Amino acid sequence: MREKLFCEPDGSYKKNKYSTYVQASYPVIKDKKVNLDAFVGAGFALNDKRFLYGNGENSFDIVNVGLKASKTVKITDHYSLPVSMMAMWNPSNKFARIQLAATVF
Repeated sequence: MREKLFCEPDGSYKKNKYSTYVQASYPVIKDKKVNLDAFVGAGFALNDKRFLYGNGENSFDIVNVGLKASKTVKITDHYSLPVSMMAMWNPSNKFARIQLAATVF
């Protein structure tokens, strides 16, 4: 559906879309073995009714709701590895994702 809204058959865009995404997060559990943050994000367009992150039906929509668990794993006496897992849900498009991440450097 998104392809029909924003792209011509050759892949070029009908016009520029200026989508905006804003997110607010709150630390549910802080400074423990595992930190937990809750977040909610919304998207909207500045120059059109439709924006990139939503389903194309609204000019403003909640597009990201989730939780992020993070922890620092001690590998050696001199090196620790920050890791996290995030579960996200886009209620506008009705799909969910899970992200696993590690910050190596």
